Amino acid sequence: MFGFEFYLLMGVIALVVVWTAAATGFKWLKQYRLKRSRKGQNRQSFVRYFVVEGIPEALATEVYRYLQKLQLVKGFPASPEDNLEQVYGLRDENLTEAIVDIVKVCRIPIPPENSPLWVQAHIFSVEDLIRFIDFLRLSS
Repeated sequence: MFGFEFYLLMGVIALVVVWTAAATGFKWLKQYRLKRSRKGQNRQSFVRYFVVEGIPEALATEVYRYLQKLQLVKGFPASPEDNLEQVYGLRDENLTEAIVDIVKVCRIPIPPENSPLWVQAHIFSVEDLIRFIDFLRLSS
């Protein structure tokens, strides 16, 4: 009735589905464990950390909100030390997209793609991200 190719294709599809479910499950478990280790940390403590450093409350709040949307675990508390790639999956184009999304909401002018500001940016942590966006705000 069905040829070998059909069963091979179904097997590949099943493997991809199982692999995706397992990867999502492992990511959720990692985030859940990290969330449990951060008892007492929340949006207010995150924002306070940056406000004391002279970062506008609205900017810190928007970054926190943006990072919350990326998490599988509800109520996951972002931390300034979080590695953007390891914890949130942000790197390269995804990171640039995140920066553009955040600065649009915060009404900060976006530098052109060929601007040296992009080349100089070394963004690895949440704190690096917020400080870079604040730098853009102050440079405008």
